[in-house]
Amino acid sequence: MQSGLSWRSTNVRRSVAVRVAPVSPYLWPAASAPENHPLGRRNQGPGASAGRGDQRAALAIHREALGLLAGELAAGIDEKLPMAERAAAVAEILSRSLSGRVVLCDLFGAQGSVLEHNVSVEVVARYKRASLERLTTMTALIQRHLPELGKNATLFSLQTMVMAGALSAYSTPPPSLQAAYQAEPELARFHLELEEYLKLALTATLLGVLPRR
Repeated sequence: MQSGLSWRSTNVRRSVAVRVAPVSPYLWPAASAPENHPLGRRNQGPGASAGRGDQRAALAIHREALGLLAGELAAGIDEKLPMAERAAAVAEILSRSLSGRVVLCDLFGAQGSVLEHNVSVEVVARYKRASLERLTTMTALIQRHLPELGKNATLFSLQTMVMAGALSAYSTPPPSLQAAYQAEPELARFHLELEEYLKLALTATLLGVLPRR
């Protein structure tokens, strides 16, 4: 079912058509976030506030995505492979999984700028505790396939979410910039798709935190 509604993000300067798809409300595709989605608050500008329902929705999106990621990692990584090859596989699977869930990446980016603002101490503390639980879950997933990371698995997991949030906005140029790229292709020489950005960033991060052997 199509909707004529659209939303404009003050922060990332992009407009997309809203489509309400008959799928899980926690796994909207890249260009289909309902206007009452947590990102809808983000689109209202820097002074916007996030309600408790927004935070619950964000956590539910993250929880469901982690469940799917667990299966993707299990199916795509051979535990018998050398460390370097498993690391490359982890980076590839993470980048592919996250780039397919741009709404989730945008939520990572909105966490510090919207979801933790203008709410009570009790609400933000509850949200932060739940966020840390999600980080623990993701850390365990990474450690399962790259035990060599040790305690650095937590740092890598956190950096993955931060990079996904930042690169999601950067890799999705607004209409005016897309037009400029078409008119002058040289301007887009450093532009990459989100999956490419993430794969490069995550691979470099893993190479930095894995032990040298």
